[in-house]
Amino acid sequence: MPYDIKRSGSQYQVVGPSGQVMGTHPTKQEAVDQQRALYANEPDASKSGQPTESTWQGQFFPRRS
Repeated sequence: MPYDIKRSGSQYQVVGPSGQVMGTHPTKQEAVDQQRALYANEPDASKSGQPTESTWQGQFFPRRS
């Protein structure tokens, strides 16, 4: 689910995929922090499919002997 940060006057809003405002913050950093928290609480966040150190080593560059 994409969460966007949009500026509204001097405030920053975190907007959900349906256009619902999830939060309003005085600084962009606070909005980014909320955006990260929202993504971390997504049901599939732990199954993101991102490579971990143990799965991608040697995949891009051959291992040296």
